Amino acid sequence: MKKLFLILILVIIGFGLQAQKKSVKSFTINANIKGLKDTKVKVVIGNQGDKPKVLDSAVSKAGIFQLKGKVPFPDVCKIILGNNDKQISFFLENTDIYVAAKIDSLDKATVNGCKTQDEFKKVTSQINVFSYLQNECETKYKEAQVKNDVKNMELYDSISTAVFNRQINYLCKFALENNSSVVSPYLVLTQLIYYIDLPMLDSITKNFDKSIFSSPYVKQLQERVTVLKRTDIGMPAPEIAMADSAGNIFKLSSMKGKYVLIDFWASWCSPCRKENPNVVAAYQLFKDKGFDILGVSFDQKRANWIKAIKDDNLVWHHVSDLQGWGNEAGKIYGINSIPHSVLIDKNGIIVAKNLRGEELVKKLSELMP
Repeated sequence: MKKLFLILILVIIGFGLQAQKKSVKSFTINANIKGLKDTKVKVVIGNQGDKPKVLDSAVSKAGIFQLKGKVPFPDVCKIILGNNDKQISFFLENTDIYVAAKIDSLDKATVNGCKTQDEFKKVTSQINVFSYLQNECETKYKEAQVKNDVKNMELYDSISTAVFNRQINYLCKFALENNSSVVSPYLVLTQLIYYIDLPMLDSITKNFDKSIFSSPYVKQLQERVTVLKRTDIGMPAPEIAMADSAGNIFKLSSMKGKYVLIDFWASWCSPCRKENPNVVAAYQLFKDKGFDILGVSFDQKRANWIKAIKDDNLVWHHVSDLQGWGNEAGKIYGINSIPHSVLIDKNGIIVAKNLRGEELVKKLSELMP
């Protein structure tokens, strides 16, 4: 009897495993690209700078081919035709997908069978409307500018700003209302992240359904929120310990007792170089009142970095690990664009961010009257 019971258990487990195997879904892409010569094709994924991963490859015959595989979650993929110069991008998920296009107009490819792609297409259609309106405003603005028509310049500038704000609000609303769709975190990462404040970003990220937590898009947003909270106004400035221009390790903490502007920049960054005269002017005004600057360079070539320091007369402390966008301090402070600055008080607390020109002088005047 005991043996019979064990056999039954094993049979049940076996059936369960078989059922589980059958329930595992995969994708099948059936494509027909008119005008495509017989060539190697492949489907790859890779999000936000990750190294592309090839999921499957095939050889097209008269423009027809099939690609198969599995993805752990809906993700943006690229079908690469031949030598990387021809591509079709869309959201890929584990289902049967049908792609049709002409080789000379791949941007007009139709993708059917993928729910996530349908959601994305709906949103991008609305984004395209906003983009069209903004482009029209830009054209009208330039026409008015040529005529020195200040009234219409101001009009179209204000309309363009209103359209842009409408687009941001639309995307925020979509992300909040469609919290179980991977399209939402993808749009936040690619369209919203630089245009909304931390409270809104935090609210959207917290609202995502647990069913999409495994998506790298959600994980990246969660990491971004963590970094921004760590370096928000009112928080202690994280330590920076990096080689200075002489090759010695210099620490931000050694400047405690002063108001310090942490200036993230690079020799190759034109906006940074244009802002440098303003930073120099602020330094000259307040250096004797307890103000100092720590320049953190995103350069990769030491010679260019040192030359820019000299050419722009940046006579304060400078550090760099010469890793470009991989700069360690940049990662700690969540820097995604430069110029970027962080102002800290005598106790090392962050009191302001991204002050430019007169704004920097005004803030320093308040702190050091």
